[in-house]
Amino acid sequence: MNPVSQRKRHRILDPEERIAEVLFGLIMVLSFTGSLSVADAGRDDVRTMRVSNCVAIVMLFIAGLAYGKCIGRSPWFAGLLMVVLGASVVAMTIALGG
Repeated sequence: MNPVSQRKRHRILDPEERIAEVLFGLIMVLSFTGSLSVADAGRDDVRTMRVSNCVAIVMLFIAGLAYGKCIGRSPWFAGLLMVVLGASVVAMTIALGG
């Protein structure tokens, strides 16, 4: 038999981690769509949109921490890198009128 076929497959994510990833994605999508609907509402709801952006950035930091742990790199660096990327996307959105 081939030694490659005899190796046991290792799961990358446990079922709990899969559920957590799905929930994280759902929350990110809801916060993004919530900020889009607030952007159409007018100037009174700009504060709500900024709070939504802050929540998204915090979630990006938490995801970066988890990703850094998974890949064996510095969790803080990965978290901060995700925050910088997220903040730059938010800044571009605001600059474009969002």
